[in-house]
Amino acid sequence: MATVAEAVACEQTMACDAETASTCTGDLAGSNGASCEGCVSESPEKKPVVGLGGRRGSFRHGGTLPTAVCLSKAAIGAGVLSMAAHSAEVGLLYQLCGLAAGALLTLVSIRMIARASIDTGCWSYEDICEDLFHPSMSVLTGAVNVCNCLGSGAGYLIVCGQVFQVATGANEPTRRLFVLVVGVFVCAPLALARHVSFMRHLAAGSVAALLLLVVTVVWFLGEHGQDESVTPQTLWFGPGGATIFTYMNSINNIVFAYNNQFNVPQLT
Repeated sequence: MATVAEAVACEQTMACDAETASTCTGDLAGSNGASCEGCVSESPEKKPVVGLGGRRGSFRHGGTLPTAVCLSKAAIGAGVLSMAAHSAEVGLLYQLCGLAAGALLTLVSIRMIARASIDTGCWSYEDICEDLFHPSMSVLTGAVNVCNCLGSGAGYLIVCGQVFQVATGANEPTRRLFVLVVGVFVCAPLALARHVSFMRHLAAGSVAALLLLVVTVVWFLGEHGQDESVTPQTLWFGPGGATIFTYMNSINNIVFAYNNQFNVPQLT
């Protein structure tokens, strides 16, 4: 009977919580007063939560801050450079309403995709579609995202070439050579990264560099003042004469900027 009592005492002791096992002093002895020696283990030390690769910090892979930076950089990329031109065509009010609606829909969709990624344990947009819907849906969304990414990459390279041409006064053959060099020696190596969050530091640097645009606009306004053609009417509603295609082009620029939610599973 003493042996049975000791076995029961050991099982009760091991069932104690790990944090309080060292102080678990319940009546574990049998009726004969026997006790289980060596069954009470020391409480393991709590280890801090670290990121992948043993690294920790606010800018780790999968962290909230780098995820927000990457998504923000995707939204305020080259499209920001054409926003002023679109506002001059359709008016600031229309542009602000489009941006606000796009931002709201983006927040809702990011929350939904992040929740689906966590609940399903899938860390790519295509895997989520396959798990929740059907493999054919995964193929469809994958094809759409590939086309979107290829188009975005081509658009950014075109903008790089235009900026280079304006800044240096280069001719057309030199611009094309510059675009080719950037695509082969800059974009191609970066595209070999396994995770999108690998570019979180580059994205942070890009966001910081975009602040130069704000400084430039403020400096130009203070140096030259407001243009005479700008009136309250043209500022908020445009100069008039805009067609439906002009408004569609403005919305297209906003959709292009905000359409990056499929990166959320990899970033989180």
